[in-house]
Amino acid sequence: MADRRQRVRFEIVGRLPGSVTSDASVEVENLSRGGALVVSPWPLTVDGQLTVRLGTVDDFSTLQARVRHVRRMPGRDGYFIGLEFTEAEPRATALLEKLVRTDAPPAPAHLS
Repeated sequence: MADRRQRVRFEIVGRLPGSVTSDASVEVENLSRGGALVVSPWPLTVDGQLTVRLGTVDDFSTLQARVRHVRRMPGRDGYFIGLEFTEAEPRATALLEKLVRTDAPPAPAHLS
């Protein structure tokens, strides 16, 4: 049988690191200046790095975060994901302060 591939393929010898990105909404369970506990339908990798888009419907910003812990939710589908904020621009820090100070419910966070 003839090779039907339309694109050239290269053989990889050894390991080739890579990554997969996704943009998904998660529910924010609680929020602090240092991180957040979110509810996700899937587990994430502990120590994984994420970009978190957080805010209200009208005002949002992005922060860098690290996954600190992942726990299956008891009696429900989904996972509690503990995030530690590792980097934030001044605008993101100010928005986070506002959300924590006013106890305003944040919109769902977006992870990528």
